[in-house]
Amino acid sequence: MRKLINELLQEQSQDLGKIQSYDIYILRVASSHYGSGPSSGVAHYLALYSALNKIPLPRNLASTATIKGKKVGGIGGLKNKLQGSIKKGIDVFILCETNKRDERHKEQSFEHIPADIQNKIKQVHFIN
Repeated sequence: MRKLINELLQEQSQDLGKIQSYDIYILRVASSHYGSGPSSGVAHYLALYSALNKIPLPRNLASTATIKGKKVGGIGGLKNKLQGSIKKGIDVFILCETNKRDERHKEQSFEHIPADIQNKIKQVHFIN
């Protein structure tokens, strides 16, 4: 699993070119459900990557980060998103480097997440 995640993270910018040769349509409906909104940008990318390359993603993997052009951006509400995912059996996360440490917005900072939540997390991969 670690090899798969590393490949996804290392090759993500190179593989964006592969998508151009396919017709892909994503209907994004604004709702209160998980998986919608700007915070799901990286999750949508990973889903497309997985489908196009026929590489299954681990069931215990979650990601939350925005995509702005070619850049990955941070998200708000990190504590709640991690808590909700942990309740569903998720323990490996892909997060934006911006959310690793944020002194101004501690609620968005992984380093400021309470220990009872952090202890339930197996791995975190920070990307930029």
